[in-house]
Amino acid sequence: MSIWQTLSNRESAVIGKLRTQQDALDMQKKKLAARIKDIDKYIFEYSTGIRDESEINFDIQKVQDKLKMISQLTDARGQLTKFDAQCDLNLTQLSSQIVNHEVERMKFEKIRLQKKENAEKLEKRIEIKNLDEVALRNFLTNEGSS
Repeated sequence: MSIWQTLSNRESAVIGKLRTQQDALDMQKKKLAARIKDIDKYIFEYSTGIRDESEINFDIQKVQDKLKMISQLTDARGQLTKFDAQCDLNLTQLSSQIVNHEVERMKFEKIRLQKKENAEKLEKRIEIKNLDEVALRNFLTNEGSS
């Protein structure tokens, strides 16, 4: 195995690890989106409960408890949204790293193929030269025998 193949394989391994990290972040983002959606649903339910509470029989303690819960849910949603934005940033950085390593891998692969092609051309030239020498020797041997 040539050094170029080794370098290409190393880049492929790094790309594989980065893609694994990217997949994990994608899963994390999906879970975050589901949690944010659940929180939105709870905020809606508590908001509806406050409206219903004020229309039926006004219990200030229940309204305050629901407002407190809405505030806590809103804070949690804000934290999850910040974390989701950080995941987006991390995904962008991972994508950039993957592209950079892919470019490097392709460079190494191109050099490897060029080296292989040059070696094959050299081998073919040597083979042709050897065949020419054998043909010339045979010709000279046949001429000398005549």
